[in-house]
Amino acid sequence: MCDAAPSAFAAPPAADLAPARAGHRRAFPGWLAVSPFRSVALAICITGALALSALAEEEPAVIKSTLPQPAAVPALSAKDPKLAELPPLTEILATARHQPYLYGLYTWKGEYKKHRESIRKVGWNFFRIGGPLDDEIARLLSEDKAVAMVVTQIRKITRTEGVDPAAQDAELIKGATEKITAFWTRYGTKGTFWAENPHLTHRPYQVQQSNNEPNFQYMIAPDKRPNAEIEADRYRLMATLQPECYKAFKAIEPDLPFMGFTAGGASAGDIRYVKAVHELNPETTRYYDGLCTHPYVAPTPPEGYADRSWGRYSIASGLAELRRIMAAHGRTNVPVWYSEGGWEISHKDGGKYNLDDKKAVSPDMAAACYARYYAYSLRLGVERVTPMFITDTDNYNGGFFLPDGTWRPAAKAVQTMIRLIPSPRLIAALADGDNGVFAYAFAPGDAAGKPAPAAPPVVMLWNALGTRIVTLPVAAPAGTKLRVTDMLGATQEVAAKDGVLRLEAGPYPLYITADAPTWLAKDARMGL
Repeated sequence: MCDAAPSAFAAPPAADLAPARAGHRRAFPGWLAVSPFRSVALAICITGALALSALAEEEPAVIKSTLPQPAAVPALSAKDPKLAELPPLTEILATARHQPYLYGLYTWKGEYKKHRESIRKVGWNFFRIGGPLDDEIARLLSEDKAVAMVVTQIRKITRTEGVDPAAQDAELIKGATEKITAFWTRYGTKGTFWAENPHLTHRPYQVQQSNNEPNFQYMIAPDKRPNAEIEADRYRLMATLQPECYKAFKAIEPDLPFMGFTAGGASAGDIRYVKAVHELNPETTRYYDGLCTHPYVAPTPPEGYADRSWGRYSIASGLAELRRIMAAHGRTNVPVWYSEGGWEISHKDGGKYNLDDKKAVSPDMAAACYARYYAYSLRLGVERVTPMFITDTDNYNGGFFLPDGTWRPAAKAVQTMIRLIPSPRLIAALADGDNGVFAYAFAPGDAAGKPAPAAPPVVMLWNALGTRIVTLPVAAPAGTKLRVTDMLGATQEVAAKDGVLRLEAGPYPLYITADAPTWLAKDARMGL
């Protein structure tokens, strides 16, 4: 831009800048013609403009997703539109390791059998499995080299006038512990099923989980009592039930983990529940190896706060509070897993149930949120995630497949992520939510959770707030071909210019890698 000039280079009279009349050729401005100095000034401005234009043309082209980024993103909290605060990155990186079972899925026996081939093609290998489990599903899981977490089965209580609550509780506890004992005697590490089938060498059942969402309606049904009274009843029963289930399990499998609480996390219900159970029975701290929760926030994306009538909450803030509760009772560094969570699509977009579309996102946005949920969980230090569900079920349109087996975009997005970053270990943050941009470098690993030999790092990039042009420093030699893959698997080969890639970061993730193990610049930070 040319600076303001002395009076000799004053601006032209307005009349000289007026457009030519129709049918007349514009006369050359008199103010310029009468002054050679002004001619020189104009020449300088033109030369500068041409130089700037040349520089602009030399700037590397912006690489965009093959799948166009959306025009709008799911709304963040109106009460707090900023993204949730993350735990210190240094703490997460200090304990990061390869996670061969990050990519999990919640399923029932029948759905696993029906969609078995598609499940294997996507690449899931860890399952939260429910329903009556039998010899057939044990065989299938063993053949597939899958690892499964079993949910404690209980008979739900309905409080009835004239029926002794203590007797109901005792019957529920007795039934739950008997089911645990029977299951692990049959299918545990030394179970009778494996003795009868010595050709099946893989033992799929490796985790016992407490009963599902006991803080909601799945343990004690709603009745005419005030909600606070019903919740207190559930907390009191769980403070006794979980220790008894833990002891029954450990009597058979002392070396396998018991994941406690299995909390319904919608509307932050998990926080009240976990806090109350610890306070009701301080001995609870002895009776879990880890904690499972279900941090539903939809339609808000994983990184934001969800609004509710009482306030707002987020996945990250909920986890921080759960860790504070456990630490206050002497339990630190407890593994936390997300054994549910998801994003629904609308009925008109193919969802099974005709529900409130206000809670729905597009099929592509649901796919993006699921992929980001896995990556974001690693950033939080959560090592296993089993979203809900294989197909739409339980009045929830969050399935990965249609009932006829057709893949939704969510299944393709998870397949792409697993293919590019198997057994991931978080090794660096190039952008950690800055201006909505998240860019994490992951080291791929093998099925045993060990580093994959000479595997180049993979950068996963997205923007939770919309679209933004960013720059990625590249250390690969000139001419090295890099690959940019969109969330559904379409790949472009690109070349860095002057050690930089310019990329459009949006809600749909991109993956960037190359064949050279050292392609990513050391201590690289994303230019925003």
